Amino acid sequence: MSDNNVSILWEAVNYIRVEEIKKAFPNVNFIDVSPGVELDQELRGEIFLVTPTRDTAELPKFLDKGVKWVHIMTHGVDGLPFEMLGDCVVTCSRGASSVPIAEWAVTMILSHTKKIPESWISEEPENWFLAPLETLSGATVALLGFGSINQEIAKRLEPFGCRIVAVRNNKSGLSGTNIEILPTLEEGVSEADHVVIGLPLTEETHHIVNDRLMKLMKPGAHLVNIARGDIVDQEALFENLESGQISRASLDVVSPEPLPEGHWLYTDPRVKLSAHISWASPDFLDQLHDLFSSNLKKWLSGLPLDGLVDIKKGY
Repeated sequence: MSDNNVSILWEAVNYIRVEEIKKAFPNVNFIDVSPGVELDQELRGEIFLVTPTRDTAELPKFLDKGVKWVHIMTHGVDGLPFEMLGDCVVTCSRGASSVPIAEWAVTMILSHTKKIPESWISEEPENWFLAPLETLSGATVALLGFGSINQEIAKRLEPFGCRIVAVRNNKSGLSGTNIEILPTLEEGVSEADHVVIGLPLTEETHHIVNDRLMKLMKPGAHLVNIARGDIVDQEALFENLESGQISRASLDVVSPEPLPEGHWLYTDPRVKLSAHISWASPDFLDQLHDLFSSNLKKWLSGLPLDGLVDIKKGY
């Protein structure tokens, strides 16, 4: 492909440095299709750039405008109308936020292990020098899924001397590591002190972390979710927190988002909840720009793109 007369349909956002891209590719044209913008009936575009704030329900009306490549500026692609994408090439911003999310997950694992903030004191405690703290050395961490985020988590956990098991369909790319690959979720969680969910949300993974799977976990397990809220059956989570089968749930994602006022997840002391912010880092928006710009160069040169999404699998 050349860069002649290539139009990009996009929702105007300031973190895509349009002028920089136009300077590099003078014949690339950006067409603003932000909500509220009056659209030309003859609108055509080869590339559709989907921002994180775009309502995916609006996407189908643009897919018949000559779109050949859809790039979504998030890691997860649940919500895309896969059944309507046909022969479109689809890419996502896989890897843009893997490091900060991994740091968040490891922080949650360490805070649970060292009882933080519970162990902080503001008055004289009953006992000095004594506390029921645990250690990561020798602990088992199960990673459900082994995409870019859980791979970054594994890198950061290895120096702690813990046993890392990952549930993955294949063992490719794992030579030289101490990570144990297991074929099923059931095997993965059975001995884990900490269970980290890093699965894509699909029809198959909806509520896959259910009451049955939680009851197969080691009693008192710590559940960490940095993937999607709908992967976890939240009613089952409450029941397993109540019974003590799950000792803590560290959740950056829930369902729905935002939670309604008064939802039990806001106030349950066994739940450490954040507002889907584990991705946040000073350079995140730059990462989004750089990934798209790099892929645009490859697209115009006819080269394979990074972050390809398997439309049939949904991730």
